[in-house]
Amino acid sequence: MNLQKNYSIHCLAAGAVRTMVRTLNQENQVLLTPAVFPILVFYLKADGSRILIDTGAPNPALLSNVLRQAGIGPREIDTVILTHLHFDHCANSELFPRARFFLQRREWDFAQHPDPSQRDIYLPELMAEVQQRDLLLVDGDLQLTDGVSVHLVPGHTPGQQAVSVSTKDGLYLVAGDLFGTFSNINPAIHKLTDLTGKTIIPPILPGQDLYPPGILIDLNDWQASARKLLAIAGSRERIIPSHEPVLCGQIFPAQPSD
Repeated sequence: MNLQKNYSIHCLAAGAVRTMVRTLNQENQVLLTPAVFPILVFYLKADGSRILIDTGAPNPALLSNVLRQAGIGPREIDTVILTHLHFDHCANSELFPRARFFLQRREWDFAQHPDPSQRDIYLPELMAEVQQRDLLLVDGDLQLTDGVSVHLVPGHTPGQQAVSVSTKDGLYLVAGDLFGTFSNINPAIHKLTDLTGKTIIPPILPGQDLYPPGILIDLNDWQASARKLLAIAGSRERIIPSHEPVLCGQIFPAQPSD
């Protein structure tokens, strides 16, 4: 008998981030253009378990609201998995006093003295709040509970982790910022649309089968981690990125329509 616990993955928009991205104009010149992408958190729902992946940027009222719209109150969350400690992934931890938090030890150690290139996106006050929680630092890949495992995937940061989730439709991977959008996972898409409706054409080289995000600590680590996730997922369609606009409000696996 298969007793594997299966989850549904609810992609919740808990804010937006404004950034500059590289894009191609009509003359195939590479330009920087402003764009707006969602800050997604992921609620994993199954009988007897209430798990949240990431806690968004500082906006507790908004996060509480989107969770309640998904049918869960913050105090009902029993497990929080932080993919990494950039400000748009680890704020609002005070909303979850009953939850155990899971984070990679390498990420925690790096966040205490981040590289100058990332110093402005690690906020000491947010890390201090996380430290007040029931925090468990893990080392590498680990099964946290039936149907949910974390996987160390450095590159965007030295200690980022992704999360594999069992569903009735098979395994999905929540990638954190290893992949920000579907175009990072599959450059053949070659375009995306931000939250304002702007079409962005990334400057992808011919034959490039993976497209790194704009913020990296180590490109070689990122490439190895990307291959690792592809091997675990078995398909690019099984990987869920962290800032993809079309994901807002989606549920994996897809729910049957009435």
